[in-house]
Amino acid sequence: MPRLEWMQRWETGDAKIDLEHRMMVEGYNRLQEAREAGAAEPEVKRALSFLLVYVETHFQNEEAVMERLGYPFLAEHIAEHRECTRRINHLLECHRNAGEDVVEGLGRFFKYWLVEHFEVSDRQWAAYAEVQTAG
Repeated sequence: MPRLEWMQRWETGDAKIDLEHRMMVEGYNRLQEAREAGAAEPEVKRALSFLLVYVETHFQNEEAVMERLGYPFLAEHIAEHRECTRRINHLLECHRNAGEDVVEGLGRFFKYWLVEHFEVSDRQWAAYAEVQTAG
């Protein structure tokens, strides 16, 4: 799977959130590189663990920013985050129970989800934040 390259249009205007988004893209790239290089299982698991922990932390931080802004669609955004977490946990459970190789599936899911989430949902709250701070 090709690397994800950071796009300026994904920036939200919040330096901390933008850095976290960049780190998630980098985490995705590390996971893919480890997998494609045929890295040992512990290295792949380290890359995957980093990404999963980072995503959880990021969700909490992003939700706190939206709450401070009074973002009117916070509940919907939180629901998207929870659905992402649920899907990740489901894939990991498949791996634990059936020994399925889920890294490729997780990679595809993350790539799709990150890009879609950055370009739609995060752009919406970023636009709201811009209006709120301009006024």
